[in-house]
Amino acid sequence: MGALHKHIGNLRVNIDSVLSGNYSHSQLNEIISLSHAFAIILLKKKLSSGKLNLSLVNLDIHDLAYDCIAEIFRTDDQRSLIQLKSYFGCMMLDRLSDVQLLDYLRRLVFSKVNHGIFRMYSEYDSSLGKILRNTKLAIQSLNNFTEVDRFGESFLVPCLVEPQFHLPIMPQESLSELLYETLNGNERIPEVLTLLSRSLQEQNLYARAVSLIGFAITLRTIFSEEIKEHEEISFQPINTTDVIELIRQSSEKVQQKMTERYVAKNKLTCEEYEKMFKVIQKNLAAIAVDQDGRDFSLYDHFRQEILELTKEQYKERYRTILEYLLMLTKKELGKELKRQL
Repeated sequence: MGALHKHIGNLRVNIDSVLSGNYSHSQLNEIISLSHAFAIILLKKKLSSGKLNLSLVNLDIHDLAYDCIAEIFRTDDQRSLIQLKSYFGCMMLDRLSDVQLLDYLRRLVFSKVNHGIFRMYSEYDSSLGKILRNTKLAIQSLNNFTEVDRFGESFLVPCLVEPQFHLPIMPQESLSELLYETLNGNERIPEVLTLLSRSLQEQNLYARAVSLIGFAITLRTIFSEEIKEHEEISFQPINTTDVIELIRQSSEKVQQKMTERYVAKNKLTCEEYEKMFKVIQKNLAAIAVDQDGRDFSLYDHFRQEILELTKEQYKERYRTILEYLLMLTKKELGKELKRQL
């Protein structure tokens, strides 16, 4: 930490030296170390929020940080640091405070990190990279969203809408539930963005903005869910008794994880919640054991648990939640089945 304080204190002198072209090796190393520290901060934040998958590139977080900021320190034949000179050269540095100068360096680093992550997904995760590219293209053509940088994170905000960043950012699970409720899985990216814009403007619990990478990850999951479900639970790698036990374990794991979201927040009673997972276990058994889940009606089986439940009541109060919990449990079961192979 002491070294970083020193690098921060020397930043103005070091930047002046870079602009004049008379920087020393130690001055360059101080700027690199400071930039690397900023990159690590942002990468750790993305890693903890599930927006970064290091296993794709077989790099540790420190190496990825250097990879992302490398372009900043590219030199020409005259040993001139092209990007740093272009970035800081247009500023009136004598009018900037030390804090402002440091913030400008942080913004540059964060921009390079975000660009590096997009590049990483394009190279190593083709499906996610394609969604990110198509999302950006759709935004440019439709102009129904603006891309806003906030603390190093790219957010999508509906055009002409106050983002309300004083409210909490929508959690990944809530975004997944919102998209799962809104989409049927065959929309194109422009249609998805139109529906997302409308949904964001109709809610007041969270900021009217979503993370670009978080949106892409969630969308990829929803669009590929039916294919994954078929691949993951249409075979029987182990005996029927073990499959039933895995269904029970997967169901209980999801049930415990989501209790606070639905029961503690009074979206469902304990009894309703329990009955939903009874139906979920029946549905998974019909698919994985009987190989006969195609005609399984969630409504009909849930009505057996809640007598006199009308189809209108089911659609209005229960359908979205039940289908979402079923999706989560199928994913969990798929993971468990893969571990058994």
